Amino acid sequence: MKKILLGLTQNRSSGVMTPWRTGLYCLRRHVLLEQFCVSPMLQKTVTKFMRKLSTVSLVFSLAFVSICVHAAEHSPVGTWKTIDDETKQVKSLVKITETNGELQGKVEKIFSPPAKLPDPPCDKCEGDKKDKPIVGMTILSGLKKNGDEYSGGTILDPGNGKTYKCKIKVAEDGNSLEVRGFIGFSLLGRTQVWVRDQ
Repeated sequence: MKKILLGLTQNRSSGVMTPWRTGLYCLRRHVLLEQFCVSPMLQKTVTKFMRKLSTVSLVFSLAFVSICVHAAEHSPVGTWKTIDDETKQVKSLVKITETNGELQGKVEKIFSPPAKLPDPPCDKCEGDKKDKPIVGMTILSGLKKNGDEYSGGTILDPGNGKTYKCKIKVAEDGNSLEVRGFIGFSLLGRTQVWVRDQ
């Protein structure tokens, strides 16, 4: 035991790194690698590895953000401009929201022109929507995701007061929405293209 203690304490004044001085050196360092007395070469290797790991983490983070943005752009949720088939003018703004996996679309604004009034009533609607303001009215409902489209819902055309079966699909660019209304089969219908309101 004496020999061991002597070995730890001898040559304190010399420049030799005895086990005792090595221990003190380790305790005085604040860098984690030096606390464990890692060799300079190993330090460089670990540092390079940590840098590479940081780079990989950054790449994955950016990729994740990109995927999220891409998914958001290709979601029908948002505000859309409805376009007149003949004049190509913007007729209204419809805001689509999602609740419990179902989409609903509510009229946010009517443009006048082309409409005669900025807040016209739905005089051709029936039931509880009869003569109610079109602005604030829900015209899309019951749409559920089915592959790359949403279907199984209905759409109300305030222009004639009729309700049709409906399905919608976001275009590849994420800025166009194909809205198809039909009676019975999808082939017997008409498709409108709405444009995302930026």
